[in-house]
Amino acid sequence: MGSRFRFALLADAHLIRDDNQDGWYDPLRRGTNLVAAEDLDFVVFLGDESCIDGSGNSLAAVNSQREADTRYALLRRLYAPILGSIPAFFVLGNHDGERYYRHPHLLRWGANARKRYLLNPGPTTYPEGGEHNGWSESGHWSPLENYYAWSWGDATFVVLDPFRYTRNMPRVPEDWTLGDAQLRWAAKVLRLSRSRHKFIICHHLVGGGRWNPAATVAGAYGRGGARMAHLGEQAQLNRLMQRYGARFFLYGHDHIFAHGGRDDIEYICGGRPWRMSSNWWGNPGWAALYGDEFLGVAGYTVFDVSPERVELRYVVLGKNPREGFKWDDAPMYRVQHGGVIRVADRVRGEPTVWVPHDPTPDLFQGGTYRNRTIRLGPGWQGKVGDEVRVVHPGQVAYQRSFPTS
Repeated sequence: MGSRFRFALLADAHLIRDDNQDGWYDPLRRGTNLVAAEDLDFVVFLGDESCIDGSGNSLAAVNSQREADTRYALLRRLYAPILGSIPAFFVLGNHDGERYYRHPHLLRWGANARKRYLLNPGPTTYPEGGEHNGWSESGHWSPLENYYAWSWGDATFVVLDPFRYTRNMPRVPEDWTLGDAQLRWAAKVLRLSRSRHKFIICHHLVGGGRWNPAATVAGAYGRGGARMAHLGEQAQLNRLMQRYGARFFLYGHDHIFAHGGRDDIEYICGGRPWRMSSNWWGNPGWAALYGDEFLGVAGYTVFDVSPERVELRYVVLGKNPREGFKWDDAPMYRVQHGGVIRVADRVRGEPTVWVPHDPTPDLFQGGTYRNRTIRLGPGWQGKVGDEVRVVHPGQVAYQRSFPTS
């Protein structure tokens, strides 16, 4: 108890190709090497890594147990610099194949492959316990390892899974659920924990906003952070966190970095290590989730935890590849009100753009771009003559410190 430690969050790599043809995964490999170079005690993967169901792309969904195994084997290869020397915990995402309301074959293939290639805590690994009903395949029983908790230093971490317990396709936020057993277990862990710091970790909120850019019918897609904290079962979880002093809710799913507060709880979306989804940000519904309070730049989140405080920083990993841009010339940016960014001249090195009014502008160095227009995608347009700052991979884009209460 009381020791200092450091951990990182990675989220939503969406591995939908089974090979590295044309260098598809090279940017992710470069980012992985930067993460591995950090002095980390452990890494948490926030879900949507293996993408057994194809990440919404039916052509990339697996069609057999062998293909599911291949997807998880790819994950291990891509993250080998991390997994070879740093402990890792995996959180289930909505695209990792283990949604109850999806095809039962995906549920089985995904669980088998995950348990074959990844090792999460089981119900007896740590005193905090976890899922205990288990999983049977070919006459063999084993724990699912889909929700669990552990303590490290002076902190307790609780990982949750809403996907196996939400029985039907959610149409409203209230359809999402952890199930009674998981919710009671989480409450017990929080109640018994004597740690100074308590973290809840889930791929997305147990409720969340309705907006989904790919949906053809109305539904609830778990979007959003602090602004959506009172929707569905997330409201109940939010109250438990307040009651037992759990200050941090960590999640992925939205492919951005975001930090918002609600009821003295910090909601933190951990970013994405590559291929930011900038086409989402001009779609209806996004403003209600985040407004312009997010960073649309590839990276990872690091926490430094001590008895005195929790320190947060978001580290830039690479440029933002999106439709109409090659990896080598796509800028990084943060969306501002009206889609206005600050436009800049050429600078030495890799020209990447940043935006005005950042809370920590002293972290940035470099020249400015002028007299150019940079189009960000449908509905977003840079304003000629505005200023920008230059950001390079490895720089800190956002940081905060939270003293112990």
